[in-house]
Amino acid sequence: MADILPNKNNLSKDVEIKGSLKFENEFVFDGNLQGQISSVDGILTVGENADVGGEVKSKTVIVKGKVHGNITVQE
Repeated sequence: MADILPNKNNLSKDVEIKGSLKFENEFVFDGNLQGQISSVDGILTVGENADVGGEVKSKTVIVKGKVHGNITVQE
């Protein structure tokens, strides 16, 4: 487990969420979400397998998968 950074959060492709996610630092989301992902100063990576239906707000957003909704970034 030495390759996992302490400030990096991950949710894999087998995760399904209905609701809101809030995070700090760095977050990699590769699952299915119906709702909102938000962070004041975080870095979000929407993984290749991800399917997000809703609003995304973060300091930085990297999209590799699907986002069906508005993306608001500070950078």
